[in-house]
Amino acid sequence: MDPQDADLVPEALRGQVVAVRRDPEGRVEAVTGVQLPGVLDDLYAAAADAVLGPSGRMFPKLAVWAPTARKVELALYGPAGRRVHRMRRDDETGVWTVHGPPAWWGAGVHVPGDRLLARSGGRW
Repeated sequence: MDPQDADLVPEALRGQVVAVRRDPEGRVEAVTGVQLPGVLDDLYAAAADAVLGPSGRMFPKLAVWAPTARKVELALYGPAGRRVHRMRRDDETGVWTVHGPPAWWGAGVHVPGDRLLARSGGRW
């Protein structure tokens, strides 16, 4: 990569990154995905000190590290149905957060891909 393009890296990492080999005429010879874990750790080193997961005392806060995400939302389900809360991204850390009212205490958390279900039970 040309050093003058270094400022483009954070935005590029929020999409699909591939490496392409071309022949002298510019025809594609090979394409492969790029593994990013070390790059993300270096680029978002400030996240090492971030408090992730549920936190807060009177007012709950949820924070997740998702540096390559373009949009993160928290969906809460209850008697009134589904309510979606947009999370905000910290560009320095790649951490997304949302703050909520005290009524969120005791909410259950479900992560579909991981089959993880947890209940805060008064504490997140």
